[in-house]
Amino acid sequence: MHRLTTSLFKDRVHTRSFYDDIYVFTKSKIIKEHLQELRDVFEILKKNKLYVMLTKCVFCAKEIPRLGDFIGRNGARIDPDKVQTIRDWRVPRTQEQLHSFLGLTGYVQRFCEQYAELTAPLFTLLKKKNQRNSKITLNAVQLRNFKELKRRLSNTPVLQPPDFTQQMHLRTDASQFAVGGVLFQVVDEVERPIAFTSRKMKSAELKYLTQQQELLATANALAAFRIYCLDRPVMVETDHKSLEAEYQPVFAYLSGAKNGIADALSRRSDLKPETKEFHDLLVPSFSETSYQLSVTEVTPTDNLIKNIVAGYAQDKTINEIKRANTKRGTASRSGGVSEKQYKPYFEENNLVWY
Repeated sequence: MHRLTTSLFKDRVHTRSFYDDIYVFTKSKIIKEHLQELRDVFEILKKNKLYVMLTKCVFCAKEIPRLGDFIGRNGARIDPDKVQTIRDWRVPRTQEQLHSFLGLTGYVQRFCEQYAELTAPLFTLLKKKNQRNSKITLNAVQLRNFKELKRRLSNTPVLQPPDFTQQMHLRTDASQFAVGGVLFQVVDEVERPIAFTSRKMKSAELKYLTQQQELLATANALAAFRIYCLDRPVMVETDHKSLEAEYQPVFAYLSGAKNGIADALSRRSDLKPETKEFHDLLVPSFSETSYQLSVTEVTPTDNLIKNIVAGYAQDKTINEIKRANTKRGTASRSGGVSEKQYKPYFEENNLVWY
């Protein structure tokens, strides 16, 4: 079903699908434009003889539930039912109760600043090798963090959708045992959070110097928000002044042809290891010639499709894939397509797709 709905609405800019759920949205506030989008979707469904259940449809909503959150024009917020559950949660008295609480709050941690720092003392109660229903007692620090976590998750901000035409800001920090960060943008002189991230430090990271831990916080946040920060400048803000005390680098691209001196120094033959272990680590690569690819999307003609299908008869690999799709696990093992390799392939309209 998911593949079907995705293929039907792949060209629709204002339509998304998730399995048997279809979402129609418009940026304009003019109702006629939204209704026209709905009519177009209904025409596609009618053309393909698909039906929707009217009792499950919601029209012209300001926000909709989506994978446990509520998504609207202003951004994403926690499901109010989850907020009420967290607000009413009593102090855990057993490991099982605490485990359930941390499982629920962990699902919505992207809405909470310093989540890892607040929950670290609570997780220590789960390290004891006892039964899940064994009794636990929260000390003063754990009880304070439990109440603070409930307070923060009961009053979470609405996470804004990113505007990729505007400057991204990343604010990071490190405590003695956790790192965290927030990605945000400034709109009308007001900071609008996009997402929060945090995690506990590993045992080796706890031994880092303060400066190294602050750098770790930045690296962790960049990795967490990689999809937002790729190929665009990001302003990183930190309260650790020493990070810019010695160096303030500005990165710029330089073609390999103009980087001759540094390139030659990196290839000094007297520095090259001659051990077998070093050669085993080398990954075979293509020639160092630079290639520039131009990608164009075209629709194949009927004649081309016929030629492709006809050519399958002489293609040993394609035949193995087709046999494997017909009888799982019977693909040839004599150097052909392995069981793991043929799983991503499927047949549709007599063509083999990946």
